[in-house]
Amino acid sequence: MKGVVEKLDLSSKQIIISVAAGISLEELFSFTSNIGFVYRVMPNTAISVKESVNLISTDCKIEEKNELVFNIFNKLGTAIFIPEEKMDSATSLASCGIAYVMKYIQAAMQAGIEMGISPKDAQLMVSQCVLGAGKILLDSKLHPSSEIDKVTTPGGLTIKGINTLEYEGFSAAIIKALKASTNN
Repeated sequence: MKGVVEKLDLSSKQIIISVAAGISLEELFSFTSNIGFVYRVMPNTAISVKESVNLISTDCKIEEKNELVFNIFNKLGTAIFIPEEKMDSATSLASCGIAYVMKYIQAAMQAGIEMGISPKDAQLMVSQCVLGAGKILLDSKLHPSSEIDKVTTPGGLTIKGINTLEYEGFSAAIIKALKASTNN
């Protein structure tokens, strides 16, 4: 990264945006000799369908520059300014996290196939379920537990499945995976 950036002919008016994972703002400043306005952005692969979580870190205090960068990345999903010291943790949630959601979808599809659902239908059902769950939370701003409560009835099937997930360590595994995928 350093070798590439050092070859650039930078000016003090330029906006420099890095999407290189693991390269801190401090490192970027050293590579650019503090020339220009430096932004560290971490999207996820959903950028390909304009549904990425786009994390932005900068020390720029010029509102017009920040607004410009925010607006660019907000058109590709949702842009969020994150303090640099939280970028690794936020990257784990938003960027690595998409792989963990895909892993859940894959596992749920496998269960569906084992229960006699076609792979194509299983993928559609589970993907739409994940999409719908996300939309409910984004629109309502409610905590996931309030939505879980809506579908868990005493002695019902959903609570049996939830308890099985917990017994098998589902929440602990997710927490460990997210913490493992940080540079901390």
